[in-house]
Amino acid sequence: DDIFNISLDTMKEKAFAKITVALHQYMNSLPLSDIDTHWPSAAIGREIMDLAAGQDLPMPLTEWKEMQSDDAIARLCFAGVAAHRLELCSRQSKDRQPMCPKGAKFYVDFTFMYGLEVRPGFERYGAATFFDKNRKLI
Repeated sequence: DDIFNISLDTMKEKAFAKITVALHQYMNSLPLSDIDTHWPSAAIGREIMDLAAGQDLPMPLTEWKEMQSDDAIARLCFAGVAAHRLELCSRQSKDRQPMCPKGAKFYVDFTFMYGLEVRPGFERYGAATFFDKNRKLI
């Protein structure tokens, strides 16, 4: 397990890092284009994508039926992929932007992402969302 004072774990980590870099370089060298395809409905689009790539995708643990309502945004911020960014407005420093509006108890801030580049036709990243003490979107 210890060859020339280098552990097997260290050797594995270095090899994995090199493989990861090579894979990223290869993926970035491939052409990237977006096909402007509009499906008649979300259900038909999902069905076609399942037929095309379903066997390559992991089984979903949860089916998210909608992602745009106030309740869905609250669910994402309090118990989903944005929960790690949830903060109390009372802990916000005075020079911090965006400032919490009146009545806000919690916020999730992704405004730092606004400067990231996006491909043509895509919305820019970066937003902040605020919630009252009852976890309702303000």
